[in-house]
Amino acid sequence: LYYAPQILEQAGVGALLSNLGLRSASASFLVNIITTFCMLPCIALALRLMDISGRRSIMLYTVPILIVCLLILVIKQFFQINSVVDAAITAISVVVYESVFCMGLGVIPNIICAEIFPTSVRGICISLTSLTYWGCTLIVTLIFPY
Repeated sequence: LYYAPQILEQAGVGALLSNLGLRSASASFLVNIITTFCMLPCIALALRLMDISGRRSIMLYTVPILIVCLLILVIKQFFQINSVVDAAITAISVVVYESVFCMGLGVIPNIICAEIFPTSVRGICISLTSLTYWGCTLIVTLIFPY
């Protein structure tokens, strides 16, 4: 999710907002603010639903939404779309993806890791899982431009 602003910039969202009189840096900052404020209600909803329906159901319901958002981003590349519509579709897909990701796959694996290991080795195991997570995130981020 750390490369989402790059995706939005390549899709032309910054240029779209700069047509409204914003500089590119200001447009990128505005997109990040909008994305963050869209994620906050989803986090609150996830906290509430986690107590009601459980972690497993949240994971099962969020993954198909993530897949649909990614499919929209891929399928739209096969059509000739106006640049404004292309930027809007990309922005909506990325914001929905980030919002839903923070409800399920973004937080629940960390919660499960904190609960699954015995107390005597919990610190070491959480450190190793976090190292693996951030190492894989680094690899994906480095490979992404290619």
